[in-house]
Amino acid sequence: MSFEKIAESGFRVRQKLAVLFLFSSAVVFAQQGKEVSGKITNDKKAPIPNVTVKEEGTENSVTTDAEGNFIIKLLKDQSSLSVENDGFQPQTVAVDNRSFIAIPLKEERTKAIEQVVLVGYGSVKKSDLTGSVNTLSADKIVERNTTSPLEAIQGSMAGVNITSNSGRVGDGFKMSIRGSNSLISSGNPLFVVDGVPSDNIDFLNPQDIARMDVLKDASSAAIYGSRGASGVVIVTTKSGATVKSGINVSVETSYGIRTATRLPKMMTGAEWWNFHQAAYLSATPTTQTPAQLATLAGNQSPLLVQRANNGYNFDWYDAVLQPGVMQNHYVNISGRSDGGLGYNLSFGVQGNDGIIANDSNDKYTFKLGINHKINSKFTTGANITVARTVTEYGSDTAMRSAFSFSPLMSPYAVDANGNDIPGQLFLLPGKLTYPDGSWAINKTSTINPLLEIANSRQNERTWQTLGNLFFQYQPKKWLSFKTTFSAGFSNTNLGISNTAQTNIGIALINKNSASVAKSENFNYTWDNQIDLKYTFNDVHDVSLLLLQSLYSNENESSYGYSNGQPFNSEFYNLGFGLQSSYQLQAPPYMKRTLNSYAVRLNYAFKDKYLLTASTRWDGSSVLSTGNKWTAFPSLALGWKINKESFLENVKTISDLKLRASIGYTGNDNVAPYQSLALLDQQTFYANGNELVPGLQSSVFANQSLTWEKTRELNFGLDFGFLRNRITGSVDVYDRLSET
Repeated sequence: MSFEKIAESGFRVRQKLAVLFLFSSAVVFAQQGKEVSGKITNDKKAPIPNVTVKEEGTENSVTTDAEGNFIIKLLKDQSSLSVENDGFQPQTVAVDNRSFIAIPLKEERTKAIEQVVLVGYGSVKKSDLTGSVNTLSADKIVERNTTSPLEAIQGSMAGVNITSNSGRVGDGFKMSIRGSNSLISSGNPLFVVDGVPSDNIDFLNPQDIARMDVLKDASSAAIYGSRGASGVVIVTTKSGATVKSGINVSVETSYGIRTATRLPKMMTGAEWWNFHQAAYLSATPTTQTPAQLATLAGNQSPLLVQRANNGYNFDWYDAVLQPGVMQNHYVNISGRSDGGLGYNLSFGVQGNDGIIANDSNDKYTFKLGINHKINSKFTTGANITVARTVTEYGSDTAMRSAFSFSPLMSPYAVDANGNDIPGQLFLLPGKLTYPDGSWAINKTSTINPLLEIANSRQNERTWQTLGNLFFQYQPKKWLSFKTTFSAGFSNTNLGISNTAQTNIGIALINKNSASVAKSENFNYTWDNQIDLKYTFNDVHDVSLLLLQSLYSNENESSYGYSNGQPFNSEFYNLGFGLQSSYQLQAPPYMKRTLNSYAVRLNYAFKDKYLLTASTRWDGSSVLSTGNKWTAFPSLALGWKINKESFLENVKTISDLKLRASIGYTGNDNVAPYQSLALLDQQTFYANGNELVPGLQSSVFANQSLTWEKTRELNFGLDFGFLRNRITGSVDVYDRLSET
């Protein structure tokens, strides 16, 4: 081949390479500045609005419209698009010269609720937790199918004691976290339901609760300052934040029977008779014969002797106790609209009959939670719960009285032969007489418990409403602003009536009596917070919370009483009573406010060494001048031992973390206005020869009224073995309360 042909061939090769280079460059530069459109859908091919579509490696992002469509102008060569949305798996898609990209998103599997812990005004991963916190999921709360949220979690957490206030279903339950630690308050923890502080959560339907987080140590509760001295229970109800797209409807109904169990074994009639005769033993019992003891014990009680000899035995358990019926009916409707509005709506009806007559609790609940992600930066939502509770408390003495009666006595009158007349109740079974008026039994003066149950009534009717409204702005992935307004309202009417055939009626010399107490409460909380979460150099994880909070609580109540009503009108007309018995009371209007500021820092180094530090400053209106403000600091440290090099290859150890913390909480649980000398008592003054009305103080002002504080030191160990199939925590703490 000649030189000319070789040169010509080489030129053609270079020319082809140059054309190829120019073509490739055109493709590259054409992609930069190019507009790409697309559509985001779910696995059912339905459009997903308000999805953030971002160009990888830049701050360039757009949000899909109501039809799931987007248009983005690319800033880089060879770009890829990342797609993220709550409830769906994130995706990254290469553009690859395409002008239209359809991106289907797959729904994300629900993460176990235990993996994230609420710690007050925020959340942390459980593995990063430095305090002592227990979390209960919705499944755990409803698995016992109870009508009370506290009964549902009874016995579920170490260091948390939940007991029934009495045997009556309407009396509810009392919760104590690590025992009582206050000299002046009840020791009840602070319940925070969707941001609203509450004294109890008996009004909630357990099926409306998404989770409970119990803050047990002071370092965790210190972010709540003066309200967290006895621990904090954060209750989160179901909202529209995590619901799936479409419309989902569920209906649940259940019935159950409640019976008294593990009752103490009572004496038989013969055993009681022997026991009763022992009360008549003299100082020289060997000189007394059985016949003499029987004569002394049976004095003016011939029917007792007769029944003891005949083997009589009355079952007071059977007379007073009955099976109680529990029922629960629940309807839930949830979903997410095409516009990105998530909603959760529920209705509940719960009934709970006690194990004695006239003891019941009926609860009707309405719950609505909505959440709307307006776009990639703005989110808003609201929750509201309305509960109507009607409780019949029944008698608070009948059961105790029944169990103290002798099995040789019955609640019925007797005929001349001493035989029971079923259905004819006798007022004082221990003072039983024959039809001719002579003594059959002359012992105790206790009222017949069956008459006490039938003729006494305690009826409580309550409306309770609470809710919140929040707005969140997130200009950056690591920065967010959130404002939340929460409010609660309750109105309670308690009516009590007792006829002449009750203990109270006998004490009033056979008079009927009735009373009505009304109370109303309104409280609100306005929280404003800034959250910063950032990771530096992949080893420094920093989270900072700045909080301002305002709390206000108002109480009003009234009370009326009368006795001597000519017939049993229960508590519906106090005016039927004797005017001389009237009692009208209107306790003073009570208002208290709390102004607060808080800061909390969470820091993790290499995901092994953890630090949490917080301080809350509270200013209370009920304390004296100079003592209104105080600070509640806390510090907690954590060490993930399992992530150290000497344990990272030990596969049997899934989690091993040491914790140490110290924190201060407190309370201002005193009645308002005690630091002031109130003019709350009427009096009269002499003005010459005339008496003129005036006012005076009933108590002196307490000018040293200050905070009660609690210091708590806590050491803990969290462990998990065999891929966390076996998990647990051990905590040792020291707590000191002082003023």
